Amino acid sequence: MSVRRIVLEVKLRLNLFNLWLLRACLALECFGHFHVILYKALALVSQQLEAMGYGNRKSIRGNVVTRLAKLDAGEYDGIILAAAGIKRSGLEARISQYFTVKEIIPAACQGNLAIQGRAGEDHSYLQEFHDSQAEMIANAERAFVRKLDGGCSTPTAAYATIEGEEMAMQGYFQGEDGRVYSEEIRGSASEAEELGTKLAVRILDQIQ
Repeated sequence: MSVRRIVLEVKLRLNLFNLWLLRACLALECFGHFHVILYKALALVSQQLEAMGYGNRKSIRGNVVTRLAKLDAGEYDGIILAAAGIKRSGLEARISQYFTVKEIIPAACQGNLAIQGRAGEDHSYLQEFHDSQAEMIANAERAFVRKLDGGCSTPTAAYATIEGEEMAMQGYFQGEDGRVYSEEIRGSASEAEELGTKLAVRILDQIQ
């Protein structure tokens, strides 16, 4: 019998950035000659790196340990990964450089810490863990991806911030033809999910 599970609580992002991991023999100044490996979920990164003048780009499979082994074996010169996973794995010493959000926008909800549980149970004991601002940001970014019918391998990215009672959000999407669409939106943070949906609609209007 299947059990319905829901996201119970969301905590503020641990680390939302993407980063470089390089082979030990390479210096950051060599960026233009790198063979970069990308998560499929970060397909937009390829477009942004091309615009920034960075070198050849290839895909890679496997978990973090497998990817690092391929890097160290010389199959690739550098890889781009989410910072949260590297730090959680205790591999901070391997980090060569962080990308800013302006350079590479994170995937929706990247770095969020959430707790999932069975629907219909008492979860009141988790209230102290909850972060309402992080929840609003997550709702907006998830709504954006959902409206675009996105998934783990879909080239979408979203980044929302809250200042006071206002939310600002950026959204990116790469079409099947390789064209990248981007939009921004501002509005009341209390209408976070609606903002995410409206942002996605703006991009869909461009595609159509």
